[in-house]
Amino acid sequence: MNKILFPLLLLAFAAYGQQQMRVAIISTVDNADSLQYHELDFLTGKLREIAGKVLPKDRYGIMTQESIVDRMGSQERAEKECREAICLAELGRKISANYIAKGYIGRFGGMLTIKIELYNSKSGNLVGTFTEPANDLFTFAEILDNKAPDLFKKILEENSSEQKTYFGILEIKPAYLEGVGKNENWSLTINGKRFSPWKNRLSTGRYSVNLSHRCYEDISFDVSITKDGRESFDMSKYARLKEGYLALTAEKEGYPVNMPVFVNGQRVGETPFNGSVAVCSEVAIGIGREKADVRLEHKQTVEYVHIVKSSTTMKEEIDEKGAFEPSSVYLSFSPGFVDSRGYENLRYKRTKLTGLIGIEFISNDSWFGAEVFFGGGALGDDIGEFIMGAGPKMQLWILEKRIAFPISVGFAYRRQWSEIENTLVAEFINEPRFQTESVDYLNSKRGMYRNNFDIMPTADLQFFFGENISLYVGYMYRISFSGPWYINYKVPGKLYDEGKSGDSFDIPDEYNSLRKSKEHFLGIPGAVRAGLKFHFLN
Repeated sequence: MNKILFPLLLLAFAAYGQQQMRVAIISTVDNADSLQYHELDFLTGKLREIAGKVLPKDRYGIMTQESIVDRMGSQERAEKECREAICLAELGRKISANYIAKGYIGRFGGMLTIKIELYNSKSGNLVGTFTEPANDLFTFAEILDNKAPDLFKKILEENSSEQKTYFGILEIKPAYLEGVGKNENWSLTINGKRFSPWKNRLSTGRYSVNLSHRCYEDISFDVSITKDGRESFDMSKYARLKEGYLALTAEKEGYPVNMPVFVNGQRVGETPFNGSVAVCSEVAIGIGREKADVRLEHKQTVEYVHIVKSSTTMKEEIDEKGAFEPSSVYLSFSPGFVDSRGYENLRYKRTKLTGLIGIEFISNDSWFGAEVFFGGGALGDDIGEFIMGAGPKMQLWILEKRIAFPISVGFAYRRQWSEIENTLVAEFINEPRFQTESVDYLNSKRGMYRNNFDIMPTADLQFFFGENISLYVGYMYRISFSGPWYINYKVPGKLYDEGKSGDSFDIPDEYNSLRKSKEHFLGIPGAVRAGLKFHFLN
């Protein structure tokens, strides 16, 4: 009886083995030479463990390392074949595996990467793969926990003709309010099991979904997955930052001081500060924005005392007051210079001083601001100008609130005027009395003018003397868009109504004493300038 029973048992086990599909997971290789042997062995074992949990044991068998070695003939040959395998599917056929998977460790852009490939040994087709970056072994393990289950589920999908299971898609659109916590992923669980955000293929049914993040309150919802359906969840409508209560004070040499407080780069007040703050916020103190080493807790009150180091530098005195802003009223002077060729190709050179009065506002938080200005002066004995404009401005600090580098771009309107000789006027205006009347009589009867639009980039070096005054010197480049010169004249003896300026005439180029004129300094349009600023505080 025993002699008959034993062969029957062998046949039963053989039949059971034939029904099972073999899945081989061969040793992970490190192309980056960054992990040790036992770390690679850990990742290989992790893959086998996940495959064993996903694939039903009655239909799939996970091949052990020993069974792979037995089919290759020796440990040495197995290691060599696994390491040098170019075609995984061919290696799978050698060891009689229906499916074969392998992990590769590489490097990209300074970070380690892990790549997992899964092949059907019989067809040679790639069943699935994924590649993810990571910094350490624990991150690799987390990636495998999140990604590998879906990879091995593809084996079930290939053999799903027996199960008749239908699937749909759950897509989650991530959201980070003002970028807070963007360097950390949300954690997604579906029916209590972890999944990888942000897109998952699920069998039909109803699911309970939970999203959690260190910086945000948990988000939970239920969703029904239908055959070939797609459900989308937009987190931006539900994301809420976790907040705690912060009681922040500052002390210097044992005494409380007032200093500006910044949360995520925005000024929110000064010490003593009391208020709600998002738990993942960066808190800084002082104009120098020294980071406060405070860890906020959700729905908890945290008290923190910032100790100010003793110092006598102007910068730190200003920081403690938290009131200094480099906004100012200013005076600016620069030499005006015109080089032109006029009537009968005579060359004219004129140099005089011109000035500007302006007011500027620079934000204490960002050092950006704006300015408005007006002024004018003389470019020569017979040339004058008026200018007004505005533009953005930025102030860059070089040395502890003592030296700054302001830069700006001004957009201005400029009106220029000049004299024109009587004899020249008589040549192109039919009025003989311009030749016969005296110069003194005619001085108020004619003059020339033109309109300009200027773009003026400027760069200065500014030196502070306390909180209220500074000196600066720099260079103003000028890009001018100038209109033609006109003459505004009154005919001697002709009656004009009160307020009427007279008649205008476009000056022919050959009589224009300022034709082909260039305003420049050292051959470059613009001028060196210097000035004085009077600062006002908060």
